[in-house]
Amino acid sequence: MVGMYISFTVIGLLQALTIFLIWKSKSKMPVKQAENPVEETVGETEWLKEVIRTLEFQCLRIRNAVDKQTDKIHYTEMKLAPKHYLGGDERLLNALSEEQKALVEEFYRLYQTYLQQHWFTKKGTLKTVFSGNDSLPDSDAAQLKYASKELVEKMDAWFIAWRKYL
Repeated sequence: MVGMYISFTVIGLLQALTIFLIWKSKSKMPVKQAENPVEETVGETEWLKEVIRTLEFQCLRIRNAVDKQTDKIHYTEMKLAPKHYLGGDERLLNALSEEQKALVEEFYRLYQTYLQQHWFTKKGTLKTVFSGNDSLPDSDAAQLKYASKELVEKMDAWFIAWRKYL
């Protein structure tokens, strides 16, 4: 299990680094007209594909962390799951169409609501203890499991909508 966490983390970091380096190199390159417009389009297409893959991978990591909560509370999964867009800002979103942006923003809105309602303390840190037994419907533990199941269903529907952009 630890190897899987490490490999997901390494893959995520490599993707983030790749996108950062591509973005950084594009911002430092002098602006010139492409001799062949097809070459420019291919580069932009590859960039968009990488952005989409990176966002999808990040969303999958989040979905899998939430899914783990449907069976048993896994604090470490939530601790390792991304809390914001890669890079801490919206640079990746700027490469997307308006429909894609809206879809990604909806995913993160759902996830942030879930975190605020069930995981974050008043101080903004992740909870480590949930009161009650998960077999008692009014307990924090049972409410977390139920909310996690509902969110996973919404995320699965989100991925179906997202697939049309791949």
